[in-house]
Amino acid sequence: MGATGRARAFDWVTIVLTLGSAVALLGIATVVVDGLAVHVLPKKDVYQRIKYHTMDEREEEEKLLVEQRRLAAAEEGGAGNGGYGTVGKVAALGAKGRTVDGVS
Repeated sequence: MGATGRARAFDWVTIVLTLGSAVALLGIATVVVDGLAVHVLPKKDVYQRIKYHTMDEREEEEKLLVEQRRLAAAEEGGAGNGGYGTVGKVAALGAKGRTVDGVS
């Protein structure tokens, strides 16, 4: 008894075309689903707010300024740890004996 059949070689062109087609279909599916979610579905308002998160530039600038001031005050040893300086940092961490900065 002998085995019959054909041997096939691996074809790189076929695998590249198949993978390219899969990536293209995933891209098209993403666009279609996003369009449906934002324009057609009943909760389209919610999806649109989540997908296109808008921000107020002035509000963001104010947040940055507040954060910069807080960091500057913390470097001076006044804010961020209740105004107790390095001693407050050590006391807040308890028995470990390390400050927030990692210095003993």
